[in-house]
Formats: sequence, C-alpha cells, structure tokens
Amino acid sequence: MALIKCVECGNDVSDKATRCPKCGKEVNPVSHDKKKSNICKECGQEMDSTTGICLNCGFDPVRIEQKKRKAKKKIGLIVSSITAVVVLAFGIMFVQDVNTGNSYILAACKELADEENGFPDVRNIYYSEKPAEDSTIDYIYRVYIEYRGSLGTESVIYIVDNKGNTYFITAYMDEKLSCYLTIAEFEINGLEGFFEPSGDWEKLSSSEIEEYEKKLE
Repeated sequence: MALIKCVECGNDVSDKATRCPKCGKEVNPVSHDKKKSNICKECGQEMDSTTGICLNCGFDPVRIEQKKRKAKKKIGLIVSSITAVVVLAFGIMFVQDVNTGNSYILAACKELADEENGFPDVRNIYYSEKPAEDSTIDYIYRVYIEYRGSLGTESVIYIVDNKGNTYFITAYMDEKLSCYLTIAEFEINGLEGFFEPSGDWEKLSSSEIEEYEKKLE
C-alpha cells in the first residue's frame, strides 16, 4: 500500500482509499460507469471485481449471456428446421399438383384417341386449373384440344369436377354439355370486339404434345 497526499488538506491517505479520513475529500474517484458495472443487476449489491460474480446473490452475467446465446442459436435452428419442412411440404404439393394435371391431360388424349380410333393430328392443347361452380358441372380442371379431324379443325374438351367425375365433350353433344366447349373457345381466343382472352388457360408446347403422343403408343 502506498500513501498519497490529500489535495484538500495535505493529509497522508492510502492509495486504496476513496476519501480522505481527515477532511472527507474524494482522493481516488471511481468513475460512474465503473461503479455501475460493479453493481449487481439482480440485487443491487457489489460484485466481485475478480470473478465478476455477485457476492450477495451469486448472479453471474457471463453465464447468463452464454445461456442467451445458446437459446438464440437453438431458436435459429428450430426456425430453420420449420422453414425447411414448410418448403419441402410445398414442394411435394407442387409435384403432386403437376402429376395430377399430367394425368388429366393424358386421360383427355386417351379419350380423344378412342373417339377418333387413333390419336389424331393434334394442333393445340390447353389446360385450365381455375375451378368454377356451375349449375351443371362444378369443375376443377379442364383440358381443351384442337386437332385435324375429318371435317377440318375440330375441338373437344375434357372436364374434371370436384367429385372426381370426368366429362369428355364434343361439339356434337347436347347443348347443355357442348356449351362448355364454346365457353372454353371464347376464354382461350377471346371474341373480337367484345372481350379479350381470359388468361386462365396454359398452352402446351409442341414438344410436350409429342411426349403425350408417345405415351399413347
């Protein structure tokens, strides 16, 4: 221990003391930040300057901070796992939807091949996944096919309703059903001077049509 002089009264004071025992003058002021850092946040008592642990309640800020970091890391892993599961679920649903759509289109092509005694020269295939409630058919999927028939360019429509029932409709059927073919043609091509194509239909490429044709061979 060393002695220092009090700047107020000149008395010898220990360098460890904070105030002069004679006049009370502060000789070794401790900064406010240092005082604050040495006070326990839990009980307000002094913390050990060496270990950083509260002498009164045992509060250990370093250990608490480590627990917080571990908790954050654990939460991050949980969130990442949930995100991965959600992405995987949506991926599976997407693949299932694509496979279901493919099966509908293939079924429509088979119906057409049966109708024409062989798969004809198909020009275009369109499909729509937009559902609609109707007085006759509450459909969830439609396939529209244009092909070269005996009378020139002809068309058919294949419809799947919300109960899984299917309808293969030609222009020569009852008007109650053939109207679905007319509606599809208007939606796909529009009607000049009245309305534009609806945009609810997707068109297959020629290579995609060839793939379906190969599946029928």
